[in-house]
This record gives sequence, C-alpha cells and structure tokens, in this order.
Amino acid sequence: MPVPILLVLMPDLPQPDLWYQAAKQIYHGLEPLLSETSVEIIEEKFYDGLYCFPVEQTHSIHSKWRSIVGTILANLNIQEWTGIECWRYGTNTDRHLNPVTIIVEVDKTSTGSFDTAGQIIRG
Repeated sequence: MPVPILLVLMPDLPQPDLWYQAAKQIYHGLEPLLSETSVEIIEEKFYDGLYCFPVEQTHSIHSKWRSIVGTILANLNIQEWTGIECWRYGTNTDRHLNPVTIIVEVDKTSTGSFDTAGQIIRG
C-alpha cells in the first residue's frame, strides 16, 4: 500500500529552515491519525506541470520493488539518504502515462554528489 503524501505548495520564496520545521510539525500532527505518511513542501514554480501518482499494483515493478530496493541499498552509499520511493512522475496530465520513476530523498544538509548513484540506479 502506498504511503500517503501531503504535498504543501509554498510561494516562490525559499525559506528552507522554516519549511523544514513546518513539515516536521505537520508530520507529527498527522502521526496519531496515520500510521505512515510523508509531508513534502515544494515551491509553486517547481510543482506547476509535474504530476506524481502511485504506481499501480498491476505494474511489473510492483512485485519486484522489494528486491530492487534491496539491491540498491546493498550496493550504494546511502549514508545521507532519507528515503527511496517509486512513483509515476512526469508532466502528462493523464498521470497513468507518466513514467515509473525511482525517487531518492536525501538529508537536507547533504553536500554529497549523487550523480554516480543516479547512473547506477538508471542502469
């Protein structure tokens, strides 16, 4: 079952520290109601025209996901990673037509380059 995501759109005035604290407060406020949830904050300019949708259980990646994650975690430096997810992500308004995409989240204080990890995941 996909983890519910609360996506908060913010004006195009980045305030990372404030947004991080807001995301934590929202998450902790939802915690008693939902066993698992994710709170994401994004600027409007980055959200406009991008669509994120859960991958259908009938998609071939669904049955392989645990194995894929296991392989990725075993073979890459994940020290600054905070999450790995699989979504349909793209610009098509028919969200089912967007490509299946592996999304890696990293710690907000990360200074590392993730180009190599991205290339390995893409194959």
